[in-house]
Amino acid sequence: MRTFSSLLFLLTLSIFSYGQVNQYDQPASTNFRNTYVPIDFNALNRVAEAAEARKLRNEQIQKEKIKNLINQVKSYYSSVSAFPEKINDGWHKVISTNNYDFCEERKVYISNNKVTKYIIDDWIEKKVSYSSVVYKAKSMLQLIEDNGSNGDMVDLYFIEDISNPNSYVTPPVRPGKISFWSSLKRGGPISVYIEDTYIGEISSYFSEGTPNCGQNGTLVFEYKPGTYKFRASNSNLTWNGTVTITADICKLQGLSK
Repeated sequence: MRTFSSLLFLLTLSIFSYGQVNQYDQPASTNFRNTYVPIDFNALNRVAEAAEARKLRNEQIQKEKIKNLINQVKSYYSSVSAFPEKINDGWHKVISTNNYDFCEERKVYISNNKVTKYIIDDWIEKKVSYSSVVYKAKSMLQLIEDNGSNGDMVDLYFIEDISNPNSYVTPPVRPGKISFWSSLKRGGPISVYIEDTYIGEISSYFSEGTPNCGQNGTLVFEYKPGTYKFRASNSNLTWNGTVTITADICKLQGLSK
């Protein structure tokens, strides 16, 4: 009887132990949900298509504005019945257009009733390949592109000189230069931005002394006079500040710790 009781006790203990082991051996039921959300490529494509459509629409609106401006200039010019015999020597403001997608104000210099200098943004001089004699307050001009090739022919309208033959404008401003440099060896190249526009990077450093303005190894930025925000950064550091450009002067701007 005692033997049977012992066997019964051992059997009960084994069943209880197995139940305990099995309770923890089995993987616990998950209490979390799968949070993965599949990418909706169709939705992404629709967003990209909408952005492209807005871009094309804005470009079309801009083209229409330019076309309307060209038509206004031509309409006014056609309505004029009397023109100055010639344009006086000196600086004048003109409307420059290629008659299809460009129409803006420019400054030009007149010598012997011909355009000899053509200025963009009041400081950038473009080389002239061909200029016709100004006739009835209008001239044709061809510029030389930066790569040396001839650009499109443009028409120049001396609108202000039609109503006032003695009309002049101030000469264009003279640009200045800022020469960025660094003495830092670590951190890699330094990217530099002016008014959030990337102008280049500094990939060299000066271990001793200060370089000359515009020296090899510096980053030279040439622009019209004024005060502008700049920022620069490499893998370790970031710089923020302002630089003031003065006509015909080169200034140094160091980037250090």
